[in-house]
Amino acid sequence: MPSVRPPQPKTYNGDLADLPIALAPLCPMANWVTWRWQPNERGYTKPPFCTVDPTRHATSNDPNTWGAHSTAVNAVRAGKADGVGFVLTGTDIAAIDLDKCRDSETAALAPWARKILDMARNAYCEVTVSGTGLRIIGIATGPEVHRAFNLDGGGRIEIFRRATRYITVSGLELSDCTELPNIDRLIDDLVAQYDDVSTRKTDGQQGESGNRGDDGDDIDDLIKHGAPEGQRSEAFARCVWSLAGQGLSQQEIEQELNRYPDGIAAKYGKRLSREIARCYEKWQRENNSGATAAASVPSSPHSWDDPDISILDDRRGELPAFPLDVLSPSWQQWSTTAAHGAGCAVDYVMVPLFAASSSLIGTARRVQASKSWSEPFTCWTAIVGASGAGKTPGLDVVKRALAEIEHERQTKNAELRRQHETNAARAKAKFKAWKEAVEAANKKGQATPPMPSDADVPDDFISPRLYVGDATIQKLAMLLLARPSGLLLIGDELASLFLNMTRYASGGSDKEFWIESWNGKPYPVDAAIVDSAFVDRHHRRFPAR
Repeated sequence: MPSVRPPQPKTYNGDLADLPIALAPLCPMANWVTWRWQPNERGYTKPPFCTVDPTRHATSNDPNTWGAHSTAVNAVRAGKADGVGFVLTGTDIAAIDLDKCRDSETAALAPWARKILDMARNAYCEVTVSGTGLRIIGIATGPEVHRAFNLDGGGRIEIFRRATRYITVSGLELSDCTELPNIDRLIDDLVAQYDDVSTRKTDGQQGESGNRGDDGDDIDDLIKHGAPEGQRSEAFARCVWSLAGQGLSQQEIEQELNRYPDGIAAKYGKRLSREIARCYEKWQRENNSGATAAASVPSSPHSWDDPDISILDDRRGELPAFPLDVLSPSWQQWSTTAAHGAGCAVDYVMVPLFAASSSLIGTARRVQASKSWSEPFTCWTAIVGASGAGKTPGLDVVKRALAEIEHERQTKNAELRRQHETNAARAKAKFKAWKEAVEAANKKGQATPPMPSDADVPDDFISPRLYVGDATIQKLAMLLLARPSGLLLIGDELASLFLNMTRYASGGSDKEFWIESWNGKPYPVDAAIVDSAFVDRHHRRFPAR
């Protein structure tokens, strides 16, 4: 009769997008993975998965399967993963796991765990995603340590320094830590304290509790070092299940286990292949993998026909913060307040502001790079970010400021219009009088009088504009006549600029005009802002900015 699988454990996560300040140095690193609960023979485990494609397994020794923190968080928000994890491999980040030491309902701690917390007063500590453990995270530069100690009563301590390993991250901080401290001494003290013949210790082997350790990644140690008598059968099955979940075929699993003669496969001898096949087939049934007999053929888990989803991942991490310190205190306060009011990053306000300022300066000033090279204050900017990141609200802040300036100029523009109409009427009268004089002179056979300079009738009045959102080249030329110092072109979408290049039904095109302008010939406008939902091959928070 098949065993009844226990219900999936509850997940304990904090705000994964806004982790505690002590973990801020980890966020820009491309060492993040996702994880989700998966059943095994003893309960549930938490294997790592890729950030971009959470259906693909990640491994602690392959950076190509890791990604950005923001991408991992997005996968959790989309329901594709249960949480995020950080790969310790190649970093100076160390961790100490205290498993089965906390009551998830009452938050009561085991005395042995309380003593360790007292030893680590200044370190970062959080509740693990199972709610039943604690994790201490800090900086460590000492030699590699990857040890696990099973305690009486079911508790367990795991220590990782310079380890090829990933840890889950919940963000449920118990400490009051603002910066990760060095925990080398704490690690060495714990190893010395528990490395005693009276303590049941293992090198990464599973304790006697029902589930695996809180980060579910003790497989490497089992493969390399094996398990004690009485635990070897279950440990062997877990190793096979884990390797199969990473996409290895049966033959590849056998090759991996044979690499370690003193490991989990040491005592199986000639029946190793048969035992692997038995566990592999059970893994297929339990996980409904749909794998066929071809899976036993040594091959890559992916083929050339598979799309490479990783090109959409963001390997850059978080972009550096906007350098507010270069601004005056008043501008720092304004930009921060404006961004907060718009619900967006400061970048989305300040980048459009640069272009707007450029257009207001216009041709009044030029930057001279050398005696023969000078450029006007022409600034083309583009806001790049995912949909909903706040690009348009940030752009609207600048547009509202420009609209306010134009509103204040209405009285002046009205006066300019009156002057223009007065001059036009006067010129028309002069022109009419001159025309009559010419006719009279012709009738009398006299010399034609020259046209007076004030008889030249001006074109229609064009109100000066600070910015325009959508205009043809002809319209821009007319507007620049009214404001020759410069004009700001704002496109709410990148497509609005490019589609405008071929907008004429007659088959005409503006492409040559814009391309030539970008190649160094005179710009049609003094500045331009483009707000785009374009996502490049690695996004970031996008936000890529």
